[in-house]
Amino acid sequence: LIIMVIFYVSNSRKTEQFMYERTKDDLKAIGQIIISTLNSIDDNQKVQNVLSGFNFLNKEYEVIIVDRNSRIIARTSPFSYGEKFIENSINRVLRGELKFATAENYHNHRKVLDLTLPFYYSGNSERIRGAVHIAKTIEAIHKSLSILKRNHILYIIITALFLSLIINILNYELIIKKIKYLSRVMSAIESGNWNKKVRIKSEDEFGQLGKIFNDMLNRIIEVTGNLEKALKEKNDLYQRVQNFNVELKENIRKTTEKLVETQKELIKKERLAIVGEMAASLAHEIRNPLLIIEGSAEMLLKNEKLNENEKIMLEDIVEEVNRLNRSIREILDFSKPIVPEYRKIELNEILDECLRKTIAVNSKKSIIPELHFDDSIKYINCDPELLRRVFINIFTNGVQAIKGKGIIKVTTRSENGSVLIEIEDTGEGIPEKDIGKIFNPFFSSKSGGIGLGLAIVKRIIETLNSEISVNSKLGIGTTFRIKLPVEKTQE
Repeated sequence: LIIMVIFYVSNSRKTEQFMYERTKDDLKAIGQIIISTLNSIDDNQKVQNVLSGFNFLNKEYEVIIVDRNSRIIARTSPFSYGEKFIENSINRVLRGELKFATAENYHNHRKVLDLTLPFYYSGNSERIRGAVHIAKTIEAIHKSLSILKRNHILYIIITALFLSLIINILNYELIIKKIKYLSRVMSAIESGNWNKKVRIKSEDEFGQLGKIFNDMLNRIIEVTGNLEKALKEKNDLYQRVQNFNVELKENIRKTTEKLVETQKELIKKERLAIVGEMAASLAHEIRNPLLIIEGSAEMLLKNEKLNENEKIMLEDIVEEVNRLNRSIREILDFSKPIVPEYRKIELNEILDECLRKTIAVNSKKSIIPELHFDDSIKYINCDPELLRRVFINIFTNGVQAIKGKGIIKVTTRSENGSVLIEIEDTGEGIPEKDIGKIFNPFFSSKSGGIGLGLAIVKRIIETLNSEISVNSKLGIGTTFRIKLPVEKTQE
């Protein structure tokens, strides 16, 4: 408390100096604000109105604005317009000898601290237009200083009370806090916090009690730790057995699913083989009569005595026989085993060739090809003839799906060590209910087809250890994606 009183007495002078300096800064800031306002106002009456408003809000300040001849333009207190305000500091500022001036003077029989600042003509920072003189009474400054000193005294009183409270608390803690601390440690241990220890380093009775308590707690923790270790080993063994059971069940499930899938695939292949053999046998039986019918119709067409209707009927017979022959060839192709012959081929060239041939065959339609080839996969190892059958089948389906005008877009690119081929058309699209059936043998949504084209495509792709998928939207088009897991080769 004595130190704080000494500090207060020695600091009073510094506080008074601080108040004076802060008042000067406030006067300078007010002056700058008034000057910035004067730069935008030319009318003296408006200037006086601004000062009247300022005086209403800040009665402890007096502001006098004079022109370069020291005549008063505006003032917060009553004055006569044109009256001269004589003060040495103002004259020195108006003559440009000082950038600003501060002094202690008397205004209206009251001692004040004042500040004078020049202001200039707009656009000419060297020609002085007048000066702003701001003053604050010493009485007001001392009043603020008194308030500050009272606050300092109040601070000393509060600090003294606070220090007294601290000293009392410290005395209280010397005995009572140690007892409560021991109680909290025991409560924490009772709640299961075995790591809690008594940390009293004194050599008195409390220190001895804490040491005895910690030794007893360490023995309990040791015994408890052995029991927990045995229990953990038992739980770990139980968890390993549980994990083994879960893994075993999952492996059994996956194996069962794989077996079921394999069985379904074998049944499907067996059924397809039977269907293929029957279809091939039937195709051979049909082929010979068709040859006779085709030959007879072509021979009759050579007869010049036929009328127009008879010629049309015979041409229809030949066309239908050709269509049946194509269907028979598809059936025979489907029933044959596929044995690929791998060699180095130009994938992009085969795609271009197959697309242009397909468009040429269907020249009645206006098909625009779009080719986006990745030059880095120019050569691959694959069977070119099998790929041609795949591409021509897909291109033919795309052309048939387009009514009138349309686009077939072909894209190739590398993807994770494989080659991805995308074939898009702007045809009618495939209904969602039919997407899962289009690769089934003998499924067709078109009249005039037997539904083996995409089934053959699927067999070829699987034989090449490749993948094929399809996406389609009605009215927008269809996209086939083929993934060939082959290594690219350099030229």
